Amino acid sequence: MHLDQSLKSEKPNENHSDSEYITKLQAAVNHFYSHILSAYSFHQVLVNQLKSLVYSIAFSFVRQASLICPISQSGKLKIIRDSGQLESILSTFHPVRELPATLSLIKSFRQLLVREKEKLLEGHILPEMEVLLPSNVIHHLFSVAGGEIELPHQIARRFHSLEKYVEWIDKHSEEEIWEVIKTSLDDYKKKVNARGDTHYSPAFPVILSLGQTLVTKFGKKAFNSKQ
Repeated sequence: MHLDQSLKSEKPNENHSDSEYITKLQAAVNHFYSHILSAYSFHQVLVNQLKSLVYSIAFSFVRQASLICPISQSGKLKIIRDSGQLESILSTFHPVRELPATLSLIKSFRQLLVREKEKLLEGHILPEMEVLLPSNVIHHLFSVAGGEIELPHQIARRFHSLEKYVEWIDKHSEEEIWEVIKTSLDDYKKKVNARGDTHYSPAFPVILSLGQTLVTKFGKKAFNSKQ
């Protein structure tokens, strides 16, 4: 998904064929369904596992898509189109419309994508942000800066690549991810100051403030759910 440069280009994409991601996902699902699932009866245990698989794939899609930076308007439209196809493909395993958590995840990210830049820069917590993980929201907000503020994998030697960064965030808490993201924000601030500039990207204070608020709120929600 991240290697698709058309997602970052402002040139309108007139090619409405399936993306490489969707093509590969469809092939993988077809193979899994016809060569593996067909050998089993759909007992409740298997159905529950398939529901979990559907959510995991949707979660991975949102995680990957949130890290596309910068992302153009045509790129957003392509991701939105992909998300619709994703619902259809995943319904091969179980109707997504019957899975509230999965459906809400996809729809919330779709809503975040269509938000106007000006609305995001107001720095308010929007309804869809309450559904998505803070890290997914924060990563997407980097795209509002148009690539001016680098993501952690672009400056931290510990990650080396976007793939390594994704592996890392999948294994760490939202609080730990936020601490690493703040190193990117600190790095950006130092670079601006070193140039002698007095103005930061409008997205900078929004990411810093909203990011902390979302992570704190998420932590409280997780704590309360354990009580």
